[in-house]
Amino acid sequence: MAVQRGTTFLMESGKKHHLQVVLNDPYGINGEVLIVPVCSVPAPPRDCDGSCLLAKGDHPFIGHDSYAAYNFSQVVKAADIDAGLQSNAFISKAPADDDLLWRMSAGVLESDFTPLSMKRFFEDAT
Repeated sequence: MAVQRGTTFLMESGKKHHLQVVLNDPYGINGEVLIVPVCSVPAPPRDCDGSCLLAKGDHPFIGHDSYAAYNFSQVVKAADIDAGLQSNAFISKAPADDDLLWRMSAGVLESDFTPLSMKRFFEDAT
């Protein structure tokens, strides 16, 4: 499977698996992509980045109120994601649709939680 914009997968983070969304096609000599995790909105809502709130149905895996956790975004090699998918370290999920990609992409630059290095990479890569 070729990793590209819209690829989604589950990656373990702590004791949970979080949906990761790839927001750009592989870029640069190393074929890097920006991945942004989707996290559950805590109850009661607190310390939650409201730049891109998500609801059940925004993606088949999202079953309750969630948000794009830009503070945990990462730039990684697409080949490393592919290797994780091939080895079953990551679990492939349905691709993100255009609406979800547009909303999450806009939030990268709007969010005060996105690290500056992630914003710069995303601006260069898209």
